[in-house]
Parts: sequence; C-alpha cells; structure tokens
Amino acid sequence: MSTNEFGSDPTPSDPTPSDGVAPDPFFLDYASQGYLAGDDRGIRHRLAPDQLPLQVFSGIVLAILGITVAQQGIAFSRTEGPQPTIEGFLGTLAALIGGVVLYCKKFNADSAKERLIREGQILKGTVLHSEGNLCSYGSEGVVGYQVTITYQFVSPAQNVVTNQWGRDRDELQNGPLPAPGTEIRVLYLDDSCYVLL
Repeated sequence: MSTNEFGSDPTPSDPTPSDGVAPDPFFLDYASQGYLAGDDRGIRHRLAPDQLPLQVFSGIVLAILGITVAQQGIAFSRTEGPQPTIEGFLGTLAALIGGVVLYCKKFNADSAKERLIREGQILKGTVLHSEGNLCSYGSEGVVGYQVTITYQFVSPAQNVVTNQWGRDRDELQNGPLPAPGTEIRVLYLDDSCYVLL
C-alpha cells in the first residue's frame, strides 16, 4: 500500500478533488514547511523564542537563592543589631521552595518541547474558524496583522482536540483566510503537548 508524504496510509476520508491531487494544507507558521523538510531550527525558535535557556535560568534562580540565604546567614552571625526572625527564616525557606518549583517547571517544559520536536508525529486536522486582526505592538506602535486559527484534530487515542493559535501573517491582510474545512497539520506528542504547524 502506498503512503503519503507524511508516512501514513491514505484514508478514504482524505479530501481529494476529482483531479486526484490533494490540496496543500494551510501552514500558520513559516517554519513549519522547513520542519517537515527536516530543518528543525525554525520550530525550535518558535516554541521558545523569548525563553531563557535552562542553564541561564538556573543561574539566575541560584543567585537569588544565594543572596537570600546569605542575608539570613549575616543576620544569624550578628551579635548586635537586628536579630534573625521566624519571618526571615520562613521567607528564605519559601524562596528556596519557590526556586526549586520554578526550576522543575522550566525543566519539564523544556523537556516536553524537546520531546515534541524529536518524537512528535504529524497529524492532520481541519480549520474550524479563522480571523485576522490588526494589532499594534510595543511602545512604537508597530502594526501587524495577526491571523488566529481555531482548529481541530483527532489524537491517536481518538480524542477530538480543539484549540486556537495566532500568528503574525501580514501578507494575508488583503487575501483570503483559510476557510472552514481547510486541512492543517499538527505536531503532536500527547494531548497536552502539541503545536499547530
């Protein structure tokens, strides 16, 4: 049996026109086609464009914890002046626990994104609704055209998943947006970790 470009068997429900050529899916992000061609740089940037690398984040958390603990240590070593209080001790403990929790969340989020890129599978889905809006960004008021897609797909466990994703697509401002029923692709790891391509 033949397979399509995504490695899965074609299904009878594939919307193929009478000329035998399936329509191209709509890609919300420019990096998506590169990812499908084997270049994951764009999708890596898209999944974490503004996030600190884990090593930098860890250093910041450790520095804050070190300063907090050092302040309490100085207070404990004083023979005169303000003495350490239970509030100070509890504050240091809270900072320590908070730092560990933040580190674990960051580590888990980064790990899930890495697994999504390495192990994720490509699923077909459809557009339910699309809309475009002019948006201004930053203090300079830069205007962009954001396209928001509401989409749906069926997970390998046969769960119907519906979500929404927006992206700047200035070139679509004067053109048609994808109509309901337009095919899309989703990079999927599990029902809590996926991204519209």
